[in-house]
Amino acid sequence: MIFGSPAASVPRDLLHGPSRVTADLRTLFGLSFSKRKRSALPGMELRMVNAERPALAQSVTFYRAASITLFAVLACIVVLTFRQYGITWDEPGQNRYGSLVDRYYLDLFHGRYNLAPIVDDYNFGYYGGLFDSIAAGLEHISPFGEFETRHLLNAMVGLLGILGCWKMARLLGGYAAGFWAALLLAVTPRYYGPMFNNPKDIPFAVGYVWT
Repeated sequence: MIFGSPAASVPRDLLHGPSRVTADLRTLFGLSFSKRKRSALPGMELRMVNAERPALAQSVTFYRAASITLFAVLACIVVLTFRQYGITWDEPGQNRYGSLVDRYYLDLFHGRYNLAPIVDDYNFGYYGGLFDSIAAGLEHISPFGEFETRHLLNAMVGLLGILGCWKMARLLGGYAAGFWAALLLAVTPRYYGPMFNNPKDIPFAVGYVWT
């Protein structure tokens, strides 16, 4: 009949909506294999996941312990060797710059504003004075010499950089990636050597990795 019931002229599969058609297409192209596999083999995937968890947990535990050991060894090496590093070309000027920054803030707290000594002292005014001002202040209370104190502080900042590299790599690739990234940075001469006596590049690199 032309004016009969819609159900009489429309295929039954279409009455069930898109879900039935989609199911038929999935079956036709084999896209429902995963569902049949799960129903045919109940608990198999769960057992596979559970079998992988101990190995994953052991890997995380191993690299976490290895990372802690690495940082402990690096800290011990820094403490034992920081007094054996010489003075670089920039350090005397950077040390003077830190003292001028400290003097500027002391004068500012007493109501005197005098930025001229910092601006007129070569081009140090273009560099941040945070590290140098802290180093210059610690020299007055440190039991070590002037530059030995700077080298110890510089190395501690360098260790923070290795820690920041470890955290970033761990975030991207897990504990194994974090350990290898920290180890490779620690054995890079261009980083580890200047870590003790480069008051410009090392603090800048550390601030960059922690930003």
